[in-house]
Amino acid sequence: MAIIHLTDYVRKENAKLKLGTFRDVDALVFAQLSYLDYSPYKNGIKLEFTAEKAKEAARPSHMKEENEDLLRCAAKSLRYQHIKVCRHVAETNLLFELQFSATTFLISPRFIVIAFRGTDDTINGWKEDFNMVFLDEIPAQTKAVNYVKAIAKKYRFARILITGHSKGGNLAFYAAMKQSKAVKKRIVSIYNLDGPDFRENITASADYIDLLPKVIKIVPEESIIGMILQTNDYYHIVKSEGTLFAQHKMYNWHIDSETSDLVHEMSLSKSSKKIKNSLYAWLYSFNVHDRQIIIDNFFDMLQASECTTLSAFSSNLSGNIKAMYGEYKESDSETKKLIRKTFVELAKYLMSNYFTREKDLDKKAKKFALKRKIKEGE
Repeated sequence: MAIIHLTDYVRKENAKLKLGTFRDVDALVFAQLSYLDYSPYKNGIKLEFTAEKAKEAARPSHMKEENEDLLRCAAKSLRYQHIKVCRHVAETNLLFELQFSATTFLISPRFIVIAFRGTDDTINGWKEDFNMVFLDEIPAQTKAVNYVKAIAKKYRFARILITGHSKGGNLAFYAAMKQSKAVKKRIVSIYNLDGPDFRENITASADYIDLLPKVIKIVPEESIIGMILQTNDYYHIVKSEGTLFAQHKMYNWHIDSETSDLVHEMSLSKSSKKIKNSLYAWLYSFNVHDRQIIIDNFFDMLQASECTTLSAFSSNLSGNIKAMYGEYKESDSETKKLIRKTFVELAKYLMSNYFTREKDLDKKAKKFALKRKIKEGE
């Protein structure tokens, strides 16, 4: 089987995209395109005419070169170039701990794709993600609900497909859950691409359960982000390159060059299963109130570095960790105790799984070497 990746797929596929020819990989394409900034373009521009400003559109994104290349390829592709980019919004609000972006892709007057962007590089964006473990609704989820409602009203005769990667996948599912019955009937599918699930009070709700048949959740074999709050097995597993967090990157997901379908695995890797179980056990060892204290204080410590992005924080890691420790020392004794417990327990779980994973890889390598020696001996 020959393997290709996301941009290769866009270069290769030339059958015009419409509802009847939509594939899972197309959901990946739109989710990844949502990471670009379309403010330099006029609303309603066709992808065919986006190449000229592709570098400018990709500049704010985390994977600039890959995203620029993807947009340029989509502009040339007979499958995508007719699609219009509409109603792009991007909003960040430090006061309300909000990071939100969405884009609508008009395939035809009868079919639209709504794509929600995942978390960007800002510390504020990551703080909002972590707030999911203690808030019933984060600001980005509220924005997502209202965005889908407005788009459904604007294109009232269109069937709707909603997609998103990472936090964007969570927003896609949540926004669909909160729509009217009439809008839900128009929703064809919802793609949650390695995004977190929800707290148990939501997963037990009728809105969640009733919508599950339309949800296609796809995670890589060593998923971490997609396993956060995940308590059921309603997901598909894709073969991916790299390990752990590198597998979260959709550009690493495997696509069969002959069928243009994702290459699936039967189960998560051992390390992913163990980390999933460890994170679940760790998270639920704290009540909702304690979770809020832990997360608020941790991000207060991060902000003591005066960095606004994770990239900036990592560029001076030792200095910024010292600033965090200084903030920690100013905390009251109960908060210090809770934070110490948090990091000790989490480190114990994660380090244990890391070394287990290393042992598993070592066993596989030795087994492979033994088979090779036997073969050479023959």
